[in-house]
Amino acid sequence: MLASGMISGRGVHFFASPTPTPLAGVGARAACTGIRLALDDEHSRATWDPARGRLTVENAHAYARKTLVGDLLLLGRGETRDGRVVPLAVHTRFDKSGNVFRARPHLHPSVAAPLISGEVPPVELELSNGATRHRVLTPEVAQDAIRSPPLTEWLGRALLSIRAADSREPGTAADLTVRVGVGPFSRALLRARVRAEGGTSLRDLLASGAWELELTALASFRSLADHLARAMFLLGLDACPLTAAIAARGLAKGEQLSFAYQSGRGEVRLAGRSAEVPDPLAIARDYLEYDFLGAVLAEELARQLAGPRAAARGPVPILL
Repeated sequence: MLASGMISGRGVHFFASPTPTPLAGVGARAACTGIRLALDDEHSRATWDPARGRLTVENAHAYARKTLVGDLLLLGRGETRDGRVVPLAVHTRFDKSGNVFRARPHLHPSVAAPLISGEVPPVELELSNGATRHRVLTPEVAQDAIRSPPLTEWLGRALLSIRAADSREPGTAADLTVRVGVGPFSRALLRARVRAEGGTSLRDLLASGAWELELTALASFRSLADHLARAMFLLGLDACPLTAAIAARGLAKGEQLSFAYQSGRGEVRLAGRSAEVPDPLAIARDYLEYDFLGAVLAEELARQLAGPRAAARGPVPILL
C-alpha cells in the first residue's frame, strides 16, 4: 500500500481509505485500502497526494488504436430503500486513442435494490497527456454516478444481469449466472459457483473454511473474455504458467477456471492441471471486493451464510 509519492509502469496499487473494506482482516492487505489504481503498461506514471485526496496519472504516449491505459476503483457502501447497507464501488476506466484520454466514472452495485444513498472515498482523478490536464473524477462526480446513473448505464444494466440459480446442489454456497439480453432472447455467458464447508460468515469461511470458486465460460463474448483476461493481471496471476493463456485471451467457451483453498493452502485449477498460488486469501479478497462479479458473489455468499431469511433471490443488474 502506497501512502504517498510517485509510481510508474505496469502494476496494481492500493491506497489508504477512510473506512475498512468489506473483507478487512482477510489476507495481508491492510484493512483500510478502499482505493485501487491499475496501470496497464509502461507509459504511465501516477502521483498520489493523500492530503488533497488527488491522484494524477500522466501518459504522453500516442496509441495507434483505442487502448485501455488503466482504471481507478473506489470501494464504498450504500443504503437500499429497505434499510440494508451494502457494498458498492465507483469505477473509472481511462483509455486513449492517439494522445486523447477518455474516461467514464460509473457505478458498480452489488445488489439489484435501488440505492437511496452511497459513499466512497473522496478522491479526485486528473489525467494528463503532457499537453493538457483534465479532472475526470471528483467527489461530486462520484455522487452523481451513485445517485443518477446516465441513461446508457441503465440500458446496460437492463441488458446484462446476474441471476442466482433456482436450486443448488448440496455443498454449493452460491451459484450465479451472468446473462446478456432480454427474456427469451437472453444468452448465458458465465457461471460462477462456490462450493464451501465451514464458516458462519464470509470472513470466517474464507480464512478458516474450505472453499472452491469455479468460473465457467458458457459462450464466447469478447467483453467478458477481455474482462477475465485482465482479471489475471489485477489478481497477480498473469505470471503464473497455468493461467498465462487466460491472461492473454480470457476463457474460451466451455473452459472452467477454479480457485480452491483448504488448510492454509490455495491453488488454481485449469484443464485438469493445478498450481499452488502464494497468498490465496489476498487473491480471494481482491476478487470479491474489487471485481464487479466478485462483489455480487460476495454479497450472495454473505446472504446465504446469514440464513434462509436473508437469502433473497432475484436478478442483480451490473455493468460490464
